[in-house]
Amino acid sequence: DKVTRKVGKLTDLVFRLADPYPDAVGLYVEHSGGRPNEFIPWEKVVKIEDDAIFVKPADGGVYPPFVDQPGWMPLSPGWMKPPAASAASSPQSPWVPRS
Repeated sequence: DKVTRKVGKLTDLVFRLADPYPDAVGLYVEHSGGRPNEFIPWEKVVKIEDDAIFVKPADGGVYPPFVDQPGWMPLSPGWMKPPAASAASSPQSPWVPRS
């Protein structure tokens, strides 16, 4: 099949902490032009090549923005930073995307 649309820039892989090894849960994708980021669930990944990752289309046409979940972690620690003190008391993950 011919590739007709670039989804965005893969910024990170997201894993869920599990024993004995973390499980991949999805891809964090950023866009240019002020478009919001997208979280592509791992089950939507079809094929990985050296220069591209192929995914199934989103059910509604657009994947939802990334929302961190308890127990999730990015592969690249430099992509995230600790939140401000006010956000640290949130029940969500203790990490937020670097701005």
